[in-house]
Amino acid sequence: MGPVTGSYTCWLTEAAADYGNGLTALLSGLWGYSTLGQRMALPSEPRFNRWIGTYQEPGFPALAQRFTQMVEEANPEPHRALCTFLTGMAHEIAFWTVP
Repeated sequence: MGPVTGSYTCWLTEAAADYGNGLTALLSGLWGYSTLGQRMALPSEPRFNRWIGTYQEPGFPALAQRFTQMVEEANPEPHRALCTFLTGMAHEIAFWTVP
């Protein structure tokens, strides 16, 4: 496991100690990839085509929407939820950052 993945995994594990916080942590990635999947064109390279295509299937945005509902039902403290969501997005962006 690389350092970026290790950092993300450790953070997710810590975030999951609280149910609402853990849902918010997962939502950041689901929402991000769902949004990107709806906006990106399918690449011609078959491996990337299948990968991006997964995020364009109707079930993926539905899953992100369901997680949004679950976060609302869990009712985490708003400031903490925002910080968790933004930290999750920062981890997601780190996957794409070239060292």
